[in-house]
Amino acid sequence: MPFSPADILETARPWIVAWGVPVAYLVLCVAMNRVSKRLDPPIPGEISATASVPELHPVLLGALRCHEESELSSERNAYEIALAAVARMLGHGAATFTARGHATGIVATSDEDEGPIVTKKRHEDQRNLKERLIHSYGAHLRLAVKTAGLSRYDLDALKLVMPPDAANSSVEELCRHARSADQYRRLGRFLKDYVGELCSAGLAHRPNPLVYLVFNPLVSILACLWCVFGPAAALTDPSPAIAGVSVALIVAVMIFRVAFVDLGLRLTPAGCQVLAHASANVSWAATARNGDASLVRELADEQVADLLAVLLAMGRRDLAGDLADQLVYVKGEGDPDARGTSMAASFCARRRYIDASTMRQDLSPVDLLIKQTDDMVNSMS
Repeated sequence: MPFSPADILETARPWIVAWGVPVAYLVLCVAMNRVSKRLDPPIPGEISATASVPELHPVLLGALRCHEESELSSERNAYEIALAAVARMLGHGAATFTARGHATGIVATSDEDEGPIVTKKRHEDQRNLKERLIHSYGAHLRLAVKTAGLSRYDLDALKLVMPPDAANSSVEELCRHARSADQYRRLGRFLKDYVGELCSAGLAHRPNPLVYLVFNPLVSILACLWCVFGPAAALTDPSPAIAGVSVALIVAVMIFRVAFVDLGLRLTPAGCQVLAHASANVSWAATARNGDASLVRELADEQVADLLAVLLAMGRRDLAGDLADQLVYVKGEGDPDARGTSMAASFCARRRYIDASTMRQDLSPVDLLIKQTDDMVNSMS
């Protein structure tokens, strides 16, 4: 005699109670991903490469670029975007970046005979090597800012980059500030503070409140707990294999939530247009880097600063460094501190970081500062 629907439902009921919630959560994650891809407007790709930058502050441009949930809370993104604001200030006369004297260099370790005193000294040198390298590199490079008349975005960026109440700091002091533990919380919320402004400007919008309700962290935790306590409550005689299924579902819930659901901002067509314009700036810089020196020779210092700020805000620190190196070579005759070189280009241009007697490495002040931030974030994680 075939089973009736009621019999089938009665047989399946314990399994539905045991696994229904986490399985439904996984299905909703996939469905949410499909719906988002269908509704989100595409970023136009037909804009020609141009050096003309969008009429949007680098901080807002960076926040728009980092509209996804994980990117908005990224400490590295926040600091790089703050440096983009500094690069823009350098070109608009609100800040200066100068060299006072020259790098001191690193003294090579002498080939002394091994002994207790020499061994202790070498161990101390190894512990202090990082500080000595930073001092050698950045003690003579100074960033000075004029806070009068600055916008809120610039002031917020300076709080991340400059030590408290300081208007003039060396790169060495900036590195020390970037490594401070107090930076961690400020960096994590920096970009989130501009979500409302992006929405008010019509560049992005928040997801539907129902999406927040379904995929908030408490619901995710509930789905994970259900994987453990659901089978225990619903199944009268759970087998040992049930534990393996529970663990697999817990892992699946966490992975699906991260991989398929984004509670960040959704771009509007206007926001997509701004990002397309910034991508055209990236394309222009890539063309200039690949050998067309005439493109960069005609840029004024303010244009250089705006372009480098956009590249940093778009996460293209590598391209900003390449373009700055070329600008220094074309306008400053190969010296990052040359008088005729744009200060923004000097801020992004690479210099020797380690003495040639040990190992050669070229880093820009921007590279070095972000490296300190990465070290701080890794130590806090």
